Amino acid sequence: MRIPAFGASSPVLTALLFTAILAIIVTGFLPPFWESNDDVGMAMILDGYGLAAYPSPGIFFSNILYGYALAALPRIGDMSRYGLAAIALNLLSVFLVCRALCLLTRNVVLTLSVMALVCLPQLAFPQFTVLSGMLSVAGILHLATWLQRQHSVELIIAGGVLFTGYLIRSQEFLLIALIGSVVLPWRDAVFDRRLQGLAVVLAGLVAAAMVADWRYYQAPEWQAFREVNLLRSPFTDYGAAAYLRARPELLNGTGYTPNDIGLLQTWFLADPVIANPENLSVLLSRLDPASFLQGNLASSRERLAIFLNAPLVYLLVPAAVAGILAKNPARVGLGWLVLIVTVVALLLTGRGLINRVFYAPLALLLCLAIIQNARRWGQRVVVGVVMLAALGAVSSLMKRHAYAMENHALTRADLATVDKSKLYVVWGGVLDLESMYPVLGSLAAARELRWYGLGVTSLAPFAMAHWKDVPGGLPGRLVAGPPVPFFASQDLIDLLAIYCEERHSAALRTTGVQKLRRATIFTVSCGAPS
Repeated sequence: MRIPAFGASSPVLTALLFTAILAIIVTGFLPPFWESNDDVGMAMILDGYGLAAYPSPGIFFSNILYGYALAALPRIGDMSRYGLAAIALNLLSVFLVCRALCLLTRNVVLTLSVMALVCLPQLAFPQFTVLSGMLSVAGILHLATWLQRQHSVELIIAGGVLFTGYLIRSQEFLLIALIGSVVLPWRDAVFDRRLQGLAVVLAGLVAAAMVADWRYYQAPEWQAFREVNLLRSPFTDYGAAAYLRARPELLNGTGYTPNDIGLLQTWFLADPVIANPENLSVLLSRLDPASFLQGNLASSRERLAIFLNAPLVYLLVPAAVAGILAKNPARVGLGWLVLIVTVVALLLTGRGLINRVFYAPLALLLCLAIIQNARRWGQRVVVGVVMLAALGAVSSLMKRHAYAMENHALTRADLATVDKSKLYVVWGGVLDLESMYPVLGSLAAARELRWYGLGVTSLAPFAMAHWKDVPGGLPGRLVAGPPVPFFASQDLIDLLAIYCEERHSAALRTTGVQKLRRATIFTVSCGAPS
């Protein structure tokens, strides 16, 4: 089972062959779809279509330097530069993780079984948080390789991919770095001058990237987004809206109604009265920290269920088994402790637990455990567990991909009946943008439809540009302009009806309802006074 010492070329060749096979499988048999609509939006922003009225490097969730780097890429055919970069970087992370594991374990069967388990989902359903995490995993593993081999190329690779991971999603990079730092032999690292030099350079690059990102969003056109974005987060992401809706008495004197809080919770940020920074601050001051945390903890059991479902369960079990069989399970246990503390912190703050946040950390814990397992019988046990998990993971992935393909066909057929000349408001998750826009799909087809997304992009300058000639933006159009077509659920339209009554003393007028197989279009306005 052990690969012979053919020199440095054997791990490189193994990694190249494995990565090439995966690339063929994904592009030939599993055309990739985005894991989340965040990536769909970022691709639109970069190339200026869909929800973006013009191209911009300001892709929100990633550092502006990454946005500039993507914007500088040449256009290749009719495909998204964001999508091509995501696939290329995911393949790079696969190659580097495979190379490092070959060097560290000297067991090709163990390495390839782990790679088969971990890497196929990130290529079939790419997502920027997972990409950041897996690049950071590659960086941590190359630091481990450096500590074993002392070859300068390991430090260069580690520094490059760790910094790239930071640029793509800084929070995921920090979680991976923290887990890696407690599991790796840090005493050796502390006295390694070249490793210290890498840490200093990396810290300097991160600081420079932070400054560049901060300066970009200080531009006047980003003021509304900048002022509201941090304050809206507790309502959209951390459970503050549910807390206030359950205690309507806390809204007395704030100017908000329970319906306004429902609008905030569902990302209706287009009204400057509701999404007002000073008013949002007043709302947040009404939260009692103790009862807020207690309520979040009470609902933690349901949120923890994600670890028992695909895809995380297929990583969780092998990572736990490998950790128990590791040479130093206590050190691996410290990495698990960091992950557990992170989960508890998110539960207490009301943040939803999302698969993509924990995928790379579990993959890292699995990799760090197997490189500590030098016993032949232990490696065989891990290989058996990993292969069983890989069978389950592949089966689950195939079903999910088949559904995405079916949904893509149905969604495109639906949209063929839609008037392409209109600007549609997309509210909530009723429109499956992930299935609608394949990662390597045609940009010409993508540009056929224009969206105004009620979400994190609502206050961005390129989104506001859709309504720049309409006084009052979307609310002004609802009150004084032609009816507006919404992709929305009936529950959201009900919220909008109350909004018209409470904020504009008007009744919601529905002038058209177009039912599609995957969504419904409501054409509405705030009509004559009720």
